[in-house]
Amino acid sequence: MRALRSVKWVLLWGSLCASGWVLGCGLTGGSIPQGDPVLSGIAITSAAPYEAVGEATVTVVTSDAKTLETTTDAEGTFELAEAAEGAVTITVTPPAGRALKPVVVESTLVTGATLYVVAAMEPSDVSYVVEQIAVTPKVLQAQVGQPAKLDFTVTGQNLTGLRPTWVVERGLGTIGGDGDFRPRRAGQGRILVQLGGKSDYAEVTVSPGLGLGGAGGWAGKPAVGAGNKQQTVGGGG
Repeated sequence: MRALRSVKWVLLWGSLCASGWVLGCGLTGGSIPQGDPVLSGIAITSAAPYEAVGEATVTVVTSDAKTLETTTDAEGTFELAEAAEGAVTITVTPPAGRALKPVVVESTLVTGATLYVVAAMEPSDVSYVVEQIAVTPKVLQAQVGQPAKLDFTVTGQNLTGLRPTWVVERGLGTIGGDGDFRPRRAGQGRILVQLGGKSDYAEVTVSPGLGLGGAGGWAGKPAVGAGNKQQTVGGGG
């Protein structure tokens, strides 16, 4: 009988962990960090048709001047787990022959959490000016496993069709190029957006999910096709 109670307790504990109700037990990546920091993401073009950029070079410079490097695969995705916790400068450089600008992101790696970056490479052969970028809502409440949406507006000149770079901090989840946020971990942090040298951010709180389906059910690769909704506004030129 005692053994049966133990089995039932283990099953209940596993269900609670998987649903996000128990933080830091390792199944949902709760708010208690465990393991090394991870940098992952995808490189895409900022302009339509929002294609993945393969063979881009991802360079990470840490606060102690250590340099790490990896390359995006054919789908534009990348992952790097050798960096230590702390401030980092991330540069995503397009392959030779592509008329794209490098993406530079300043952020912080946190132990036990994934820093997720959608590096939207802006065109180098088009003239445009970004005056301001703003993300809404400024404060986002989300739940593990339940999609949420961040919108962005950009003012400037000749901006039609351009999408920004996104950065999701502290392992809270992944995001698509159009701002579709997929919460994966309970906690608090920021989602940053940047384009043309301008940036903004939203404060995000993710609460535990209510069902087993919320435990890491997202593949982590944002859609980059033509079906994404365009949020950018600005003057033509």
